Amino acid sequence: MAMKKNQSEAKMNHIEIDGQAFNKEMNRRWEQGVPHDTRSEEILELLMQADVNDYFCWKRGGDGDNGETLMFQLDILFAQKDSDV
Repeated sequence: MAMKKNQSEAKMNHIEIDGQAFNKEMNRRWEQGVPHDTRSEEILELLMQADVNDYFCWKRGGDGDNGETLMFQLDILFAQKDSDV
């Protein structure tokens, strides 16, 4: 039997994204050189290790690198989740 989540648990697991605002925030963080959340860095490191054939090309440190983009996206999601707690 599946357990029901109470409303506060459901709220913590729900994130709404406005694509334009999300992209604007990503660009702001990149332009201002905002440091990445350590959780984002840890996730990217695991993905880089798992991507042995470099299929996803998880690189970091450059403009438009898949890894950098992913970390900025994760940074925003973590910040939003942290502010909802």
